[in-house]
Amino acid sequence: MLQSDQSRTFNSTRWTLLTAAGLAAGLTAGVLAGIPLGRILNAMIVTGVVTCVVGAVLGAFQAAGLRGLIARPLWWVAATMMGVGIGLVLGVVAVEEAGKFITGVPPRVAHLGTAMRALSFVTVGLITGSVLGVAQWVVLRAQRPDVRHWVLVCGAALAAAFCAASLLIDVAGIQFASAVGRISFVVLSGILFGGLTSWPLRSAAA
Repeated sequence: MLQSDQSRTFNSTRWTLLTAAGLAAGLTAGVLAGIPLGRILNAMIVTGVVTCVVGAVLGAFQAAGLRGLIARPLWWVAATMMGVGIGLVLGVVAVEEAGKFITGVPPRVAHLGTAMRALSFVTVGLITGSVLGVAQWVVLRAQRPDVRHWVLVCGAALAAAFCAASLLIDVAGIQFASAVGRISFVVLSGILFGGLTSWPLRSAAA
């Protein structure tokens, strides 16, 4: 009975907005953390720390939206930190290695054409989202096993969100390399990712 009462508190709009805010705040915090650390640590360590910061902040925001679904939100924060930390590094490395194989130099996303940038973001999103989904699924399996297809949804949702946000920015005529372009990309990605991942949670809460 308690679980049923808690389930009714899940709100898709709240989850979507918290996911968007968490992604934006996480990336901002990650960049701020990476600047001073970069002076004393090597690039690989800095990358790992920055991506973990992004995941921790995103996880904290999302945990607030799961207050009616899971009993131990700290596990969600930890899983999201690990999932984003590992997944984002793997996704970026995959794109860089593919770019070096094709062109001989690592690609600079801001200077890619519309199609290649979208394809790069599909790759990063699919890898990051899948790894994140696996990490979060471990928490859901223990606390909410009625949430279905989470790994598949996360991988597809983040790939679609990154790709669509990139394409929308180009269609709007905004330069991706500009501050407005990057902020727009983060906000749009977060909203799309939150909206697409809300349905398995909403179904479990029904």
